[in-house]
Amino acid sequence: MNFQSTKEQEFVRKMVRDFAKTEVEPIAADIDKEHRFPSENVAKMGALGLLGVPFPKEYGGAGSTAGLIYTIPNFHNPTGACLDGQRRRRLISLAGRYDVPILEDDYVGDIRYEGRAQPTLKSLDPDGRVIYVGTFSKMLIPGLRVGFVVADGPVYDHLLRSKRCHDLATCNLIQRALKDYVSVGRYAAHLQRSCTLYRRRRDAMLAALERHMPKGCSWLRPKGGLFVWLCLPEGIKASELLPKACEKGVVFAPGGNFHLDPAEGEGCMRLNFASNSEAIIEEGIRRLGRAMRGE
Repeated sequence: MNFQSTKEQEFVRKMVRDFAKTEVEPIAADIDKEHRFPSENVAKMGALGLLGVPFPKEYGGAGSTAGLIYTIPNFHNPTGACLDGQRRRRLISLAGRYDVPILEDDYVGDIRYEGRAQPTLKSLDPDGRVIYVGTFSKMLIPGLRVGFVVADGPVYDHLLRSKRCHDLATCNLIQRALKDYVSVGRYAAHLQRSCTLYRRRRDAMLAALERHMPKGCSWLRPKGGLFVWLCLPEGIKASELLPKACEKGVVFAPGGNFHLDPAEGEGCMRLNFASNSEAIIEEGIRRLGRAMRGE
């Protein structure tokens, strides 16, 4: 997978650099002990001194003083896992105890197919430590590249100055068009239609995995988002499987793309169900299963 930097990603990098100047360590917070995977964008920031740390279940710390906690609590990329309500409150409590800000990335929080929505970390934050970021690009047009930040106090002022220094301002015409689209209720209708479509595609992929995956494979059933996280049978490496799958016309994201140390993710892969029809998903998973079996 090629990583292409966007203006928004560069802005996040700059924000991380600003925190790094305070001589504290930004840390990528995992969803839980069983899902130790920083998001792909964060994993590409190793040169900035970003650390991915396996938080224990009680979120009691990782033996390092964090300057910033980055987390995707809803439909984590790449695992699709969600942080439950109890752990959200625990994380807020710990951030308050140690006076650590949280960067909450809710890039696909609206794309839910089942279960009850959990409160955002920002809504649980009594002290203004959470910086909440979201985007419209995943649900509307990928090339739109319009997101938003919710922050308080000096943090907001600092981000505003950084934004002005970085690119002055996002296109006003696009922002005004988006405002009108959202204001008249079209975004909500589009979101409902999209969730219905993506749910069918998710279900098609899960059913195809049941039919075509070899023994030893396992995967998570996401309640929302865009991806299925699959664990390979023992002895199969994702990086070695990828060229074989490509020969059959199938591409996936190897688990190593989501780790600071790629070797740690060799036993997993991320599958995207949002971009293809049910028929293509069925055929693609069938071919992937053949590639795993060496057929």
